[in-house]
Amino acid sequence: MKLKELLDDVTWSQIEESLIRIYNVTQYNLEGYMSVVQKLSTMTPKESNMRLCVVWVPPDGEFVEHGYWDVHGKNGTLHKNDEDADLYVNASEEFLNSEVSYALEFNKWDEWLGMEVDSETANNIELKRADIVAHALWEMTFCGYEEEEIQDKANELKERAEEVKNMSKEELEKNSCSLEECKERMQKRIDEFEKENDNEKESED
Repeated sequence: MKLKELLDDVTWSQIEESLIRIYNVTQYNLEGYMSVVQKLSTMTPKESNMRLCVVWVPPDGEFVEHGYWDVHGKNGTLHKNDEDADLYVNASEEFLNSEVSYALEFNKWDEWLGMEVDSETANNIELKRADIVAHALWEMTFCGYEEEEIQDKANELKERAEEVKNMSKEELEKNSCSLEECKERMQKRIDEFEKENDNEKESED
């Protein structure tokens, strides 16, 4: 089943319930999600070779403090055949023969709609159909509720990646940080995001 078929098979009230239960979405943001669902319902899906995967990532006591649902795409490409395969010099045989997971937040919405829902995701008894749609919506709107805005940010990211690619060794060292510093910065952003959501909920009450 493709995401478009799944979207057509559930109601907005079911999606709304899933967004609130899983992501604690506020009433203010629900309006944004509703507008996205309305736009998606009128779109024609674009054929895609990507499968939509929603996978539970449990805490590991090191990098993942709290478990979370990860949304990504797979298209059959193995790590050993990936364009970045040269980076996996010390990788295990198991890893090299596993599928590459691709980020989807910058994919166009008609491509999302044309993705086949991965069989493991579709058959996961912990996921309702509306839950899968809610996870997809959360990921595809990570950078905003307007597709044009998301594509602008995608282009900006590509430009920055090109800048990094052309940096000298000295510039890379100056503009990089350690893993620990990166984790601290990410945690700070998460804390700020959660605080902002709490403030929105208080203002609604």
